[in-house]
Amino acid sequence: MRRINFWLTLAILGGLVLAAPALATTTIKQTIINNSGYPDNQVYLVFYGKLNSEIGTPAVGTFHRLDWPTGNFPAMSASDNTTDFSTHVPVPDPTTYANYSTTLDKLARDPISGNRFFNLPTVTDATAGFFSGRLYISFLNPVYLHVTDGKTISQPTYSPTAQDVNTVLKTVYDFFEPALDTDLQVWADTTNVDAVGMPLLYELRNGTTRIGGPKGLAMPLLTVRGAFSRDPVLKSLVTPTMIIAPGHGIENSVFSATYLDNYINYCWGYWDGSTPAKTLSFYYDQNTDHSLINWSGSVSSDKLTLTGTVNSATETHVINHPPTKDVFLCNGTLGAGTPPSPEPAGWTGRDKDLKNNVGSALNRTVMHLAPYPNGQTQFPWQAYLAGYNNNVFYGQNGLTAAQFATNVYAKLLHQLCYDKVNIYGFAYDDNCNISTTINGYADNLILTICDCTGLPTPYRDLLLLD
Repeated sequence: MRRINFWLTLAILGGLVLAAPALATTTIKQTIINNSGYPDNQVYLVFYGKLNSEIGTPAVGTFHRLDWPTGNFPAMSASDNTTDFSTHVPVPDPTTYANYSTTLDKLARDPISGNRFFNLPTVTDATAGFFSGRLYISFLNPVYLHVTDGKTISQPTYSPTAQDVNTVLKTVYDFFEPALDTDLQVWADTTNVDAVGMPLLYELRNGTTRIGGPKGLAMPLLTVRGAFSRDPVLKSLVTPTMIIAPGHGIENSVFSATYLDNYINYCWGYWDGSTPAKTLSFYYDQNTDHSLINWSGSVSSDKLTLTGTVNSATETHVINHPPTKDVFLCNGTLGAGTPPSPEPAGWTGRDKDLKNNVGSALNRTVMHLAPYPNGQTQFPWQAYLAGYNNNVFYGQNGLTAAQFATNVYAKLLHQLCYDKVNIYGFAYDDNCNISTTINGYADNLILTICDCTGLPTPYRDLLLLD
């Protein structure tokens, strides 16, 4: 599952439809520093994205992949499924795949730094760039994709028992996500919303000037895996090829489907509206006019109903009592609901953002806290990120042991990440601006694959030998 960042997406897509100045031919490097411990010829790369130039056309949503020998960016097609695994034991499902890979040793080498690089796909008109970019990195085997059609592809799963070829081959992989606006502003992030495959660290540079980062994971993979393996709750998420997130752990029956229930139930009982103090009230500013809206409401019949005044009209949004899985995955009851008909302008975005806020507060164990520290009214209480009144994200925050539960996976990732703050540990983790997303006008996007050697047995025997 991709990370969920509705307003960042709108910001990017908004830039795609605005008039942009004419662009000269621009080259933006994607530099890869290989500190993984694997030789360059055993580090595989696959790159794809969708074209900004196709926004507003029937082709929007078509996947394009980088053709490494030519640098072209053609559309994917089912005819690309030319690698047949039907004789492999066990036989993967599906049996045919597209191999869009190259190895790091085949990339050009920068004459000054000596690092390998390729150029991100760009064009020279006002619809330059791409969105939904993804750079897969893997060791020993490529990441294989199965193309149903140009708009539908099967990617690697987060199940240790799945039958896709990447799981069957026990491929160790992760991915990096770059994008370019129409004016070639660079956006990028790493994400551990679904899993941790390898530690990746990155930054943006314009010439010798750093304009964003570094962000990500810089610790050796052995250290990261060891931290999860030693935790009695998280150790079940450590598989031979990756550390999967709790939502996928629930899907694979290796993590408790009720892990957050006590805290969710406590919050749903707390905000019952019985007193003014127990009526949830907060402001947030993501409406079409970019002005603050006061949202308030309470829980009744197991539903949190929030109302606000938008453009002089009362607007209502309902959030059903979410199960643990929905809170971890930030979908289902915490995904966008069905809008009224006719749909008010911006309704779906506001609905999704309200659920983003509630989902963030539940993951971070701050939903039960009064949302007005130091006069702040922004939900979900960004002041608690800095420890206001000794209350912090992922902390017990006055709860009893029976009431307390938090997203332990995201908590540990924030403790392990490069700056101890910024990482994508769950899909709404950009809320309060603590994700790994960075952006700016850069000519070099530098990605470092950090130390991935020293895996303990049996993983060494299982993964690292030819």
